[in-house]
Amino acid sequence: MPDENHSTPIWSRFYQSVTAQSKKPAIIDALDGSSLTYGELNQAAITFQTLFEEFRIDAIAIIGEPDLDAIPLVLSCALVNKCFIPLSQDDPSSRIRQVLDQIPYRTGTLSLREVPEVFDSAPRRVKLGRKSYFFYLKNAKTTAPDLAPPYLLTQSSGSTGEPKLIAFAQGTKVRRTDQSIELFSVTHQDVILSSSPLHHSLGQRHLFVALLSGATLVKLSPFNPIAWLEAVKRFAVSFAIPVSTHLKILRPELERDPSVLSTFRCLVASSATADADLKARLLKNTDFELWEIYGMTETACATAVRFSKTENVSHVGKAISGTNIRISPDSEEGQGEIEVLSDCLCDGYLNNDSLWESSITEDGYFRSGDLGYFDDNENLVFLGRTTESFESCGLLIFPAEIERVASKFPGVRDCVAFPIPNEIFGNLIALAVLGDADLGRRDLLAYLREELSKNKVPAQLFIQQAFPTLPSGKLDKHKLMREILDGQAILSKSAEAKS
Repeated sequence: MPDENHSTPIWSRFYQSVTAQSKKPAIIDALDGSSLTYGELNQAAITFQTLFEEFRIDAIAIIGEPDLDAIPLVLSCALVNKCFIPLSQDDPSSRIRQVLDQIPYRTGTLSLREVPEVFDSAPRRVKLGRKSYFFYLKNAKTTAPDLAPPYLLTQSSGSTGEPKLIAFAQGTKVRRTDQSIELFSVTHQDVILSSSPLHHSLGQRHLFVALLSGATLVKLSPFNPIAWLEAVKRFAVSFAIPVSTHLKILRPELERDPSVLSTFRCLVASSATADADLKARLLKNTDFELWEIYGMTETACATAVRFSKTENVSHVGKAISGTNIRISPDSEEGQGEIEVLSDCLCDGYLNNDSLWESSITEDGYFRSGDLGYFDDNENLVFLGRTTESFESCGLLIFPAEIERVASKFPGVRDCVAFPIPNEIFGNLIALAVLGDADLGRRDLLAYLREELSKNKVPAQLFIQQAFPTLPSGKLDKHKLMREILDGQAILSKSAEAKS
């Protein structure tokens, strides 16, 4: 029977929470209110470890969001030093197959539905808790390295281009978890709400922060604004790290009634920079700690800022302890790629040493692929991805600068600036806007002409009813651009046909 002296880092820390409060809820399903206590979670994790011996596997993957029946597997992997691989059910079958083909270990994959398009062999049936899962075995197609398998493999979200399998050892995951616990003063008294899926690094952060601090995790995935607000009220949520897209969706209700967040001790905005006007309103109308962080799956949290009511809220703070930030190459305007030196870096890209090595500078900084600069107070200002900047009329355009200005206009709930190819100017600046029903196109354009330099004013404005999102909740900018450009092409062909 495992005890508090068990050698694996995550299990040892989790077991401290078990011994201190075995009857306390560890995880609650936000939708139906079902829960697992720390003692029940511990017992299920011990029971599920037999899967590894029975099927002689070194890794276990799960397609779709793990519910309370399957979530103990995360800890089973920690207990027996095996690898856990959460996969999105929204990914195409070809992508899931491609990912599993990269795994250099004999792997068992769980799914609540049959996926014959992914596997060549027929599935077994395995019961976890109350549910029966399809269970597929897959031998490695590549040679396994001599080292033990990583504890966790997670894909990048997809917003940065081609997803990569990012590896984490248990010790690395503990360091990253402690980083958040210490930064935001999380304790066993907190109730933590997670609306990010477990295949996303933010969903993992919520889970480990809760279980290693002894807090209670309220699990809500996929994100739903009504369910999110109901969960906050029902379970007296005190801490959460929502992505900025979720905050934008919640904004109308938060502005109408800020008291819905009255149980919060600390709210942390993450991923893309949160709307500055919303942050200012929250600071004015609430009393909890409002933070914003910058980072990525490879680096964990790199900068952080706890805003005050009188502070400029358009930046993402300074480098946190254990981290250094620099801009390279530093242009005359001070803008360039953000590079991060961190003691919480991931353990590389699985089966892709060359890509990982090319992502690290000679002196150990991670090349983020993000653009930014330091303001007069040495706070980092995030401008977007290096791949998102583009030239228009011979000048370099940073979409985040335009979006930051446009988002301040009354009635604009979200916006995205992007290029439309043009034979004469190279690119035209376009702006897609998600706005209130009474948003005036002419008024918005007049405002942009006043607030932006002439070369940054959008040439085309698109008012949208909704923006597509990724399974993680982040904006799917590439899909939005395709939808708009495809619509433009259809209109152009229609006009040509009529003429």
